[in-house]
Amino acid sequence: MLELDGSIWFRSGAQTWGGKNRIDLLAQIDATGSITAAARAVGMSYKGAWDAIDAMNNLAGEPLVVRAAGGKGGGGTLLTDRARRLIATFRALEAEHRLSLIHISEPTRQAEI
Repeated sequence: MLELDGSIWFRSGAQTWGGKNRIDLLAQIDATGSITAAARAVGMSYKGAWDAIDAMNNLAGEPLVVRAAGGKGGGGTLLTDRARRLIATFRALEAEHRLSLIHISEPTRQAEI
């Protein structure tokens, strides 16, 4: 059986922001408030998570992820509104992409019957 597959990637010129893994990282940062916990949740090393965050922040031209210093009250990591919009946009595109693949695949499935 023939199957179609694909993935969504955000790019800015020749620079790749990333795809599902980086968006999942941002979503986990939003959910946990921690880069360490977010990296663990998506199966990424802490350094890999920081490198991804740094790249996305630089490509965005503004922070997507901001850290609050630790100390007595504790620290944390927060997403900016732009990062949340980026996640929402990616999720919407991903859903449309899945629907498109289903639609495109349908004639192939019908021909195999």
